[in-house]
Amino acid sequence: TQAIGIVGGERTVIGGNEARARNLIGGSSDVGVLISTFLGGGGSGNSIINNLIGLDKNGQAALANGDGIRINGASNVIRDNIVTGNTVDGIVLSGAGANGNAIIGNDIGGGLGVFSVVVGNGRMGVMVQNGAYGNQIGPDNRVGRNGDDGIRIFTDAGGRNRINGNRIARNDALGIDLGANSVSQNDNDPQ
Repeated sequence: TQAIGIVGGERTVIGGNEARARNLIGGSSDVGVLISTFLGGGGSGNSIINNLIGLDKNGQAALANGDGIRINGASNVIRDNIVTGNTVDGIVLSGAGANGNAIIGNDIGGGLGVFSVVVGNGRMGVMVQNGAYGNQIGPDNRVGRNGDDGIRIFTDAGGRNRINGNRIARNDALGIDLGANSVSQNDNDPQ
């Protein structure tokens, strides 16, 4: 089960800008934060801000979830979180309902951000798949020390997913993998 689930909900804020609003989200065998549509609607306009997801309160040891954050909803904002120590992936955007989401200013994995954490997520830092389209990854994310790729866009993802202005380093595989097929050319952006 998920630690926090918003299924069909809209305009919910998890966390906040002030330190006292921060949540420690860990210990779920499935997912730390789930945002999803319900019967084809909702799951949009939510914000996940300034939380520790998969990490203990001191920022030094894993308090793992399966996935840190999983989104199948539209126009959600994931900002200023520390997402690391999860056994599977840090952030997953999955399904055609996952569109127009923004992932900005997060520490995803370890070794590059505010805390001196060396543990990353078990697989990808960010994974986009299964029809997710029109999402923004960046600017200002720090993606490092993940067990596979830093950011992976699968071939079954929709188009117009943008990756820009991030610091990506020290992942066990590629920094950015387009198509889950190792090194590939950037595609042409028709604008």
